[in-house]
Amino acid sequence: MKLNEIKKAVKSGKRVFWKNENYEIIKEEAGFLITCIHNNFAISLTQADGVTMNGDESDFFVEGEKPEPETEQPARVPLSHIPQDTRDFLEAVLWVERFQDEDGEREPENDPPTFSDEGFSVDDFHPDFIRAVSGFLTNVYDGFADDWNREADLNACSRSFGGNVFFSLTGHGCGFFDETDADGDALETELAEMMGGDKHRFEEMDLWVDPETGLIDFAVIETARAETYQDKFFVLTEGRKDDLREHLRNMLENVEEYETGHVDAGNEYSHLVREGDWIHTDGETRLIEYLTEHEIETHPALDFDSLFDWLEMDMVPHPTHIFETPDPQGFFDMASFAVGEIQTQIDFDWFARFEGCGGAEARAFFKREVERGFFCLQENDSGSVLAYINTDAVWTFRIKDETLRVLIEQENESARDREEYKRGKGGV
Repeated sequence: MKLNEIKKAVKSGKRVFWKNENYEIIKEEAGFLITCIHNNFAISLTQADGVTMNGDESDFFVEGEKPEPETEQPARVPLSHIPQDTRDFLEAVLWVERFQDEDGEREPENDPPTFSDEGFSVDDFHPDFIRAVSGFLTNVYDGFADDWNREADLNACSRSFGGNVFFSLTGHGCGFFDETDADGDALETELAEMMGGDKHRFEEMDLWVDPETGLIDFAVIETARAETYQDKFFVLTEGRKDDLREHLRNMLENVEEYETGHVDAGNEYSHLVREGDWIHTDGETRLIEYLTEHEIETHPALDFDSLFDWLEMDMVPHPTHIFETPDPQGFFDMASFAVGEIQTQIDFDWFARFEGCGGAEARAFFKREVERGFFCLQENDSGSVLAYINTDAVWTFRIKDETLRVLIEQENESARDREEYKRGKGGV
């Protein structure tokens, strides 16, 4: 519908909706508004220019005249196909969660109705949401059974597993399975551990009725849905933590391998040869001793500063270690630099994308690993950690014996030429 058609229809008493019948066009003193009928949240029908509509023309329709959807909508999951634990979890969500009001707050006296108040049921959730909850509960159960050997305790409980998992993670303080004894407290503690220490995971879910599907889902844009599922429904079982630890270990090994073995990393130290190490280790004296030992003759007027310039261009970094003997056969060691401690920054979001998990899971995992202390990790900021790797690796800058001989002969020739020039000049 065009803008003038919408306004005309509303003024004539017809009901006009946007996308579905949860969003109605209402005429107020402020103008025409697109209003959510469940919580009265509203935006203007048009943008500031008064002409451009907030929505495609094809999304507006008069009551009873909505065209058939052009795209196939996700099929609802039949109740009979939803596991009981998942149903219990979703029923708890319907009873507790509320539509967001206009300013995003949830003051008790101003709370809009819950989904349950509005007559929604379990099969009104998006199929992906239902699958995510089912997978989440399965992982929680497996974590209790495998990590904590609690399968017998769980099977002996008469209360809802899915519902109490939800309530235990919403800050309602009811305790796991509403138990207050030692076993209940232990279950609560163990559940929090599997949540990465976040005991209020589901306190606010930010759900809405998706205008595209008419189903309950996270109130996020389409491109963020997958990550939102990952962030809400991850479970840090011991098996999952072991997997992530292995990924982290491999990542740090790759960093160490690069910093101690890749020629590009070695070349990062090359400027230090001229800036100090050659002088501090009395490089010229060491070179003269090496030349004498290997019976490489030098002209008395050889320019060692010029020779160093050539050596610096031809030296190559070699990965060695602190226990290696200097000047191996066929090489002269110009300088050595201990790698020592390697520091690298690990960004949570980058780690999450690399490992195929959510950002919240990555943050929870690293929080636990910093506390555990197995890896040398330090909190950096809200989005990363610093990792430290100790190593006995050394980068040694070497020049081949045959290359050294060529350069010496080159400098010897230059020294002879200078002497000849001086003699010739003196004879004029």
